[in-house]
Amino acid sequence: LILLLLCILLTYVGGLHGVTPSPPSPLLAAAGGGGDDNAMIMVPCPSLPADLPIASALPNISYLPDPFIFFNGDRVSNESYWHQCRRPEILQLALHYQYGVYPSPESFVVNGKMTPDNTGMIVNIASHAASVSFTVPVYLPTNNAKPPFPLIIAQIQALLGNDTSINFFTSRGYALLLVDQNGTIAADGPAKTGIFWELFPTYTNRTGTILAWAWAYHRILDVIFSSQSHLFNTAQIGVIGYSRWGKTALLSAALDVRFSMAVPMAAGCAGTGPYRFLYEQQGEAEDLSKIYGVFPYWFSPNLAQFIDAGVGHFPYDMHDVIAAVAPRAILLNGAMQDYWSNPEGASVNYRAAKIVYDWLGAGTNIGIAFRNGTHLPIQDSDWHNVIAFADYKLLNKPPSRPFDDPFYPNHPEDYPWKAPN
Repeated sequence: LILLLLCILLTYVGGLHGVTPSPPSPLLAAAGGGGDDNAMIMVPCPSLPADLPIASALPNISYLPDPFIFFNGDRVSNESYWHQCRRPEILQLALHYQYGVYPSPESFVVNGKMTPDNTGMIVNIASHAASVSFTVPVYLPTNNAKPPFPLIIAQIQALLGNDTSINFFTSRGYALLLVDQNGTIAADGPAKTGIFWELFPTYTNRTGTILAWAWAYHRILDVIFSSQSHLFNTAQIGVIGYSRWGKTALLSAALDVRFSMAVPMAAGCAGTGPYRFLYEQQGEAEDLSKIYGVFPYWFSPNLAQFIDAGVGHFPYDMHDVIAAVAPRAILLNGAMQDYWSNPEGASVNYRAAKIVYDWLGAGTNIGIAFRNGTHLPIQDSDWHNVIAFADYKLLNKPPSRPFDDPFYPNHPEDYPWKAPN
């Protein structure tokens, strides 16, 4: 029986030539400080309840929840507990209450390769329901850079058709990989069309589109990390996104440590802005009821219950998801007159998440950069901020500008807790 099961397993995993197994779990792929599991002391982790409470049954917390307190009330005592236990717990809570169900790694296989001219990446994915293939455009550096190249992964609509934006990256030695999330992966609308839903038809009422988009980024990483071409430097991969795809970039990096850097831009509510605090002195900010009322398909249906129960019942807030990227690099980018995206709230989340970064000895790996202006259009200064931070954190160049000015007054009452001693 054991041999039979082993044969079945090998047959399944080898069903596609050159198959890339996914990490055991996007939550467990996260070792601290670059993924050296052997450098960490294994610790017993508190368990979440098998059935998580409904929103109204959760404690009502008026401030940003303490990221160092487990769901059961225990306190994180050292870095091993953070990386092995608390960070995965935060992500499990966020998936359950906000994003939806992540397909198990046993439910699909991935392979792929670059096109012969290196202008695209072919990604093949098979599940129990379907087999799909899609090609992602690739733009290689136009300067004298030599492979392996640092790589930026982004949503295609933010850059494609804008040669100036593409040139910002390729002329400075970065490769770009641009994914058509809306047209290929999962439609940005209530219709469940796109390859994610073809592969996982039973997930239509369980998984939000933002998670489907993040899942696709992870599958591209599968191909890159299994590639024999060595075209990209796997220690220098960043993910960026603007607005809804800024929310996607944040989640993508929080779930998968193979991303060395994330830049969520103007990500607002359910992104870089907190649920609990809206700063509307100069203009209205998007809150949970507004975003879920218009874009419910971005999220798990579980998110709706916090509209009636109140956002104080969230067992986390978005500073926790930002902190889940630690100790890897993250830049919160936005616009000061983009009131709908709650930029002052993002500065609060920056300060709160930085406490975790500082505690992990990675305080310079979290940055913030705001420009003057409104949400759209994306401006050249946005790309300059991204490039400057990528040069600093991916290429280890001296910083060309500061990334530690939150622009807004401090609100320490919003996060009245401290890191463990």
